[in-house]
Amino acid sequence: MIISASELREKDVINTCGGRRLGYICDYQIDTECGKICAIFVTEQLFGVFCVRNAARIPWEKVVCIGKDAVLVQMPEDFCCDPCEGKREKEKRKKDRWLF
Repeated sequence: MIISASELREKDVINTCGGRRLGYICDYQIDTECGKICAIFVTEQLFGVFCVRNAARIPWEKVVCIGKDAVLVQMPEDFCCDPCEGKREKEKRKKDRWLF
């Protein structure tokens, strides 16, 4: 199947561990050395403007299947795409960075 980035963004992202809908793909992380997708960013908003700030990062290896209507990922059942959770994780990383 050949699919464009805009078509991929319109598909629901579903977690196969528990069957929960996580949201939509809003951005991608690409390795420019080899030209492969490293991760997708998922948010509950379709076409969010500043979505990466509030999005959950899902490694590309966790993408199980890209189907006609949805993208299936396999993440731990307690995985959360809550923007508040993402902000807390980002703040934690900032604090950890200074603890050498």
